[in-house]
Formats: sequence, C-alpha cells, structure tokens
Amino acid sequence: DEKQCLTDICDFYGPANLTSGVESKCVFQGQEIKRYTNQPFLTVLSPNGNENWEIGSTKIISWKTTGIDNTSYAVHIALWNSAKEASQVSVICTSCPTGSDGGTYNWTIPNTVSVGTYTIRAFITAFNAVSPTMDFSDTSFSIVYRHSAD
Repeated sequence: DEKQCLTDICDFYGPANLTSGVESKCVFQGQEIKRYTNQPFLTVLSPNGNENWEIGSTKIISWKTTGIDNTSYAVHIALWNSAKEASQVSVICTSCPTGSDGGTYNWTIPNTVSVGTYTIRAFITAFNAVSPTMDFSDTSFSIVYRHSAD
C-alpha cells in the first residue's frame, strides 16, 4: 500500500550511496519504487588471528566491504588489546580510503606499541561504528620483538 511505500522510500534514502538486495517493488504516486533491505558490511580480513607481527615491520591490514557503491567512503582502523575488557590502544588510520570491494592499509608497526596480543577494529566512518559496518579481527594476533639478523 502507499503508506508502506512511503516508509520504504524513507528507508531507501537512509544512508546515501548504498547498494543492496532488492526485496520488493511498490508503486507510490504512480512511480515504481524499489524496496531495499540489506545494509552495508565491513569484514576485517587481515590480521584475522594467530599472526605474529614484528615491531618495525610493515604489514598489510585488509578488509572487505559489500553494499557500498561510493568510493568516497573511508575506514577507521584502530589497534585494540585483546584482554578480557578490551580497549583501544591506538588509532592506526582515521580515514583509510576504501572501494566498493574493500581496501588495504600498509601499517609499519611503531616501537611505541608494546609486545602483546591485539585485535584490529575497523569501521566505515560514515556509519559511526554501527554493526554490521564495523568488525574486529576474528581472534587475536601477536606483536612481537623484531628478530635480529645473524
């Protein structure tokens, strides 16, 4: 009905520049309107658990995005400790560029980061860390001292 269609229009024009699965179509004031239901997603791909990253080395943090068709979105990446009451340790990148399929960031691990176990938290900045546009590494990874060459 037209009342439901008006609600759908508001839902459709929620966050701008999103693509998603079409659930149904309806007609509102003589115009066909598609009803969209899926939200965008972000998934951390690397590090995703059990890696050993050395202080001073450069590693690739990567993520996958779905449901966005605008490359002007950015991703916020932070390092979190993996203790029981996890908290943010440092910000790695506040506005890493991302594409419709995801992105990567080359992170040189600074010597100011302590040896320990961590997770990566990433989110699409336009959505303010709301799930499912935010993700953590599946399990913790380790930051270790750099091995010296013999």
